[in-house]
Amino acid sequence: MTTWQIGESGTTIALDGTGKGELTFTVTNAGTAADRAVLTITALDGAAEGWFTVPEPQRAVAPGASVLYPVGVSVPLGTAAGTYAMQGVAYSADTDPGESSVTSKRVALTVAAPPPAKKTPWWIWLVVAAAVLLVVGVIAVLLTRGGDDGELRNEQPPRIMGRAEVGQQLTADPGEWNKDLDDIDYQWELCHAGDDVCDDLLGATGNEYTILPENADHEFRVRVRVVAGDEEATVRAGPTDLVPIPGP
Repeated sequence: MTTWQIGESGTTIALDGTGKGELTFTVTNAGTAADRAVLTITALDGAAEGWFTVPEPQRAVAPGASVLYPVGVSVPLGTAAGTYAMQGVAYSADTDPGESSVTSKRVALTVAAPPPAKKTPWWIWLVVAAAVLLVVGVIAVLLTRGGDDGELRNEQPPRIMGRAEVGQQLTADPGEWNKDLDDIDYQWELCHAGDDVCDDLLGATGNEYTILPENADHEFRVRVRVVAGDEEATVRAGPTDLVPIPGP
């Protein structure tokens, strides 16, 4: 059974003016065999589980190696002022959490009371009203002029074809455009499951990409940049289904 160690980047979380912050947990495989670590967050002292987000909760860890888990914190506006807390819990993916889990130190976060509301000067409302009238006027002019059929535009979004499995080939279709294209560039992206955090895949700039074993437990997107004359546009396709981790 793997022995885990866990550490935190600090024992307090600094929140910005919108109630957001982040911290990092370091999970170390102190055993002699590779294993998969899972990180979960336990809310304490009145905090809610929904305040905390772990983008990639399951990670493969080699023996003696460590992985970093960034954790996003988002406290809803209107939350009562006070001090709340949380802890990180790491355990093996393939065993009972009660048998292999390890718990971090308590990490506190303080929600400050909102500042007293300031009265808005009367002239501000006049400025806002004038700005609204200006925007409405501009929109009306644009609508009466109609669209510019000569501008490069995407008429059918690009898409990714193929099965999201290790060893399979994905193919990017650039979609349909209102002009003949002079050039098409592709950039494949590897994305964390369930969110929009993506990294460019180095050298993956063709319309095809073969999924590698290290891509497992991720999704794919692709940016498509097209050029027609002196105009260009970039659109994004995906995500694909989550690439499953191959069996033994």
